[in-house]
Amino acid sequence: MSEDAAGLGRYSYPLASMRPDSETLRPFTDTVEDAAIVGLGEATHGTREFFELKGAVLRHLVADCGVRTVALETDFATTLALDEYIRTGNGSAVGALDNLVLWVWRVESIRATVEWLRTFNEGRPPGDRVRAVGVSLSDPSAPASRLRALLREVAEIPVPGRLDALADDPVPDDAAARESFLDSGVAVAESLRDRLDTYRPAVVDTRSSREWTLARRLCRHLEQTCEWNRLRLATEGFDPEAFEQRDRHMAETVGWCRETDPGDGVAVWAHNTHVKRGSFDIPQDWAAGETMGEVIAQDHGSAYRPYATDFTEGRYRAVADGTDSETFAASGPPTAVTAATLEAVDAQAGFLDIESAAADPRLDSWFERDRELRAVAALVDPDAGPSRRRTETDLAASFDGLFAVETTEPSVPL
Repeated sequence: MSEDAAGLGRYSYPLASMRPDSETLRPFTDTVEDAAIVGLGEATHGTREFFELKGAVLRHLVADCGVRTVALETDFATTLALDEYIRTGNGSAVGALDNLVLWVWRVESIRATVEWLRTFNEGRPPGDRVRAVGVSLSDPSAPASRLRALLREVAEIPVPGRLDALADDPVPDDAAARESFLDSGVAVAESLRDRLDTYRPAVVDTRSSREWTLARRLCRHLEQTCEWNRLRLATEGFDPEAFEQRDRHMAETVGWCRETDPGDGVAVWAHNTHVKRGSFDIPQDWAAGETMGEVIAQDHGSAYRPYATDFTEGRYRAVADGTDSETFAASGPPTAVTAATLEAVDAQAGFLDIESAAADPRLDSWFERDRELRAVAALVDPDAGPSRRRTETDLAASFDGLFAVETTEPSVPL
């Protein structure tokens, strides 16, 4: 056994499959303790094994740990149909997933998790059902359309004409027109929030207390979406400031999830680079920006616990050119921490308790160095070398645990 495996092996635990039961996940559960927010990361957005493993962890958190909010790295407004299906059974899993912004969600392993959550909710009191909340952003039309539909049923709050434009029209390409359009979105959101506060009894009587809370959050989501689109569209191509702003907005929405959570915690399903504490730590000049996980940790302290996933070899899906996903093979050697974890457990998958390992003085020298993890975005440069699909980070400062997988296959589209 290598020196790395011998050292980390004291804190590594085997997983016999990608669907471990609650007993097998006990070492993970011990690290969660009294966490109010658990970040479940993924090294790629297109790996079947990650989705199956995270699905099993999520089921454990729901069934055994009282988690009742699943926060997803997708748009808040477009996730409402998925939440409706999970909570009430209205609609279908496939239809709700098809409504989400990115292709990454429209896969068999995600559908299976959604169906499990729906089954779990059947027959439960409304206040004890799991809900799904999107924490990311897309286009102003999504929150504007949902707000308009709700207001049409509340006579006391007339639908502003500007809300129709926000719901029906695309964000203008012309800079001046775009500024005016997005300014109107922020103004409408502020005005509607005030009216919702004034006419809360009418909204509750016509709809429900939950719908009032949701409408008020949609106003904030509309503001966030306008702020983010203003920043990202002002620069041609990628804007690092907009990338970081998105994470700040996602962290804010996760905080709202905790404030309104009907149960004992929030599980956040997102990429490793978003759930981690600290900075993005990817091979880009601008990667020093604060992640969603860092902002959550600043706001919630030790109540936030983030976990990464990684793999040694295999394939995954991503988009290179156009809009259709393709299959890519992992390049370069496996990362040291993942290879050592899997060697130590002698299994196809394992869990490393990073927090406990980093507290062992015998491993001080190992944790003094930044360590690599694979990091593949939904969009990739097909000509980039292996180093462009990795992150190098302070493991103990970034994550509390790691789920390591030996070999992976691409996620399976619906």
